[in-house]
Parts: sequence; C-alpha cells; structure tokens
Amino acid sequence: TAGTGNLGGAADIYLRIAAQYPNLPAAITANFQAGIALYRSNQLEAAQNAFASAAADSAASPEQVAAAKLWMGKVHAMLGQPEMAASMWDAAALADPTSYYALRAIQLAAGTAPLPKSEAVPTQADLAAAQADFEQWLASHLKLASATGLRELAEPLRNDGRWLRGSALWHLGLETEARVELDSLRVAVRTNALAAYQLALAYRELGYYYGSIYAARDCVDALGFEQTPLAAPRFLTLLRFGPYFEELITDAAAKENLDPLLLAALIRQESLYLSSATSSASARGLMQIIPPTGDWIASKLAWPEYTVSDLNRPIISIPFGAFYLAEQRRNFDGKPYAMLAAYNAGPGNARRWLDLSGDDPDLFLEVITATETQRYIRRISEYRAVYAALYEPQ
Repeated sequence: TAGTGNLGGAADIYLRIAAQYPNLPAAITANFQAGIALYRSNQLEAAQNAFASAAADSAASPEQVAAAKLWMGKVHAMLGQPEMAASMWDAAALADPTSYYALRAIQLAAGTAPLPKSEAVPTQADLAAAQADFEQWLASHLKLASATGLRELAEPLRNDGRWLRGSALWHLGLETEARVELDSLRVAVRTNALAAYQLALAYRELGYYYGSIYAARDCVDALGFEQTPLAAPRFLTLLRFGPYFEELITDAAAKENLDPLLLAALIRQESLYLSSATSSASARGLMQIIPPTGDWIASKLAWPEYTVSDLNRPIISIPFGAFYLAEQRRNFDGKPYAMLAAYNAGPGNARRWLDLSGDDPDLFLEVITATETQRYIRRISEYRAVYAALYEPQ
C-alpha cells in the first residue's frame, strides 16, 4: 500500500496491527513501518508517536530501538528541533553501538553523508606488531610457558590427513576438493582456541582466506569474546577483516575513484574473499558477477580473450566489479545506497526505490522492498566501519 502511494492507508493498517497484537514482535515492526509511512506523508507528530512506541516496546531488540530513535531524531530535525534531534541520535548510538543504525546516527549528528570516501587502504603495515601483542596475551591467557612457536601448526594438525590432503589439493588448484578437507579440519577443532588460531594463519598463508576468516572467528568464540569485531583482540579482527588482495583492491579503487574500504567491505559481503564462490543465481567470483553482466563489462572494457571462468580470477573479478560499481554510481548521481542497491538488486529496482525516497538516503533504505538488499546495505556499512577503525589513521 505504501509503495503505491496510499501512505495514509498503509499507516492505518500498520497501526491497527500494532494495536491488535501489542504483545507480538510484529507490533514493533508495525509501529516502525507506520512511522515511515507517516513521515513520508509529512504527518510528523503522528510519525514521532509511532517511532516512540516502537522504541519503548520492551520486546524491541537493541537494533530496533536504535532504528526507532534514529528516526525520532530525523522527525525532530524536520520539526526544527536540532537539540532534541541530537539527543535522539546519541540515544540511537548508545542503544546498539556497532549496528548500522548507531553508525548512521553518529553521521547524522555530525552532519555527514553515509559511506564517506576514505583515502585509507587495507594494508599489512601493523600486522606484525598486532600479532606479537596478541600472541603474548594468548600465551598468558592459556597459561603457556612461552609465546614462541605459537604461530606454527602443532604436530597433530600438521600430521592430520585433512591438512595434508587439503593443502596438497589446494596447491594443485583443486579448490573445491581442498575446501572439503580444510573445512572438516577447522570444524573439528573449532572450540580449541590455539588450534583455531594456528589454522587461521595456515589457511591465510595457503591463500584460503575464506577459511582463515572463519578460523579466526572460531578463535574469537573459543576465547569467549563477543562477535562484535572490535571487541576481540586486534590481530584476530585483522585476520577477519584482513588486507586480502590489497594491491588489486587499491588499483581498482584508484582507477574508478572508489573508496577502497568500501570495495573491501563489498567483497567481504559478496564472497567472504572466496574467489571460487558461485551463487544459486550463477554469480561468480569475489565480486559475485553474473555471466551476462560479465559479458557486458568485458565488452565495455574491451577485455581481451574473456571467458566466463575469468570471473573466478581475482585479477579480473575485482576490476570488473569495481567498474560495474562505479557505473552504478554514475547512473545514480553518486548516491551510495542507490549504487549498492543497483549492484545487488539491479538498476531498475534501485531506480524505483529512489523515486519513492527522493534525496533522503535513510528513507531510501527503509522503502527497499527486498529484505536481502536492505541487509546488504546495512552489512556493507558495518563492515566498512570496521575497516575504517582498523586502517584509517586514528
């Protein structure tokens, strides 16, 4: 209903759902969606009441509270109440500190646009120092005699048939077969912090970055840290958000005038740095490009002797994906959320959502009718913030 322009009718339906089923989780979503519909129809006081009801619901998750308070701040801003707006955005940031809505609330309070361009690039610069610090801490935490040798595969891992077969298959280029062995080994030792750490390093050295990221996460879990990336020891977060394919990302970002941290975050969301990744929709490679789009990009770039299998080669996937992302930026006048939505769901859908939301990026996110695309934009924003915390000068 809201998408077709009957915003008042949509708001009424949502408010009736919230009133009729106040004890169900759906009431929170209904109040929030009512607030969006009322905001779009410029019924600001009614929108504020709906957002306030969503935020005050005792069953609301921290993310839902942050989202509602962000929008309460936007209503105050529209009403010419900057101090109250700032107060709401501060409250949103505190409600769920590492979530998309907290990050965006901080930007709104500072008057900055979403996904700002950075000149920083993921780099190997401080890996050695961070690793040494972590290993000293790990040795102390595990009550080991010394930190020396922690990074080498222990003998049981080194002699495990799954490691021997998996690493051999990987070197032969049989990545699918290798992953079966390597993933089986990782899962078998995932509750052992030291073994998980050693596998994270071994898989990184092998070039199996996807497995390294998961092994580092296993280590985080085994050590009892929250999954919030920056709550864990810095080196484990550097493994999970590592400077993988650094030169290719830097070169492609520079050529297309893209934010390298955004490009790294997009690759992490698309494929988790698995170059052999293939989706159910036949999207392939690090940047999950479907074959028809790959053909179009190859034609535009006059890429010599291109074949579909090239999409699984990082040296081609990254510049192709960067070109296509930059093309969507041009198509949508530099609007970052529309650019990402077009990359994920197609330019036609992105144009439709942009027509509904105008120049408001926050409204653009909320009118997206594809849950996957909403989540896609939020996750990339969150990942980019982690990359910024790790690699931008502090």
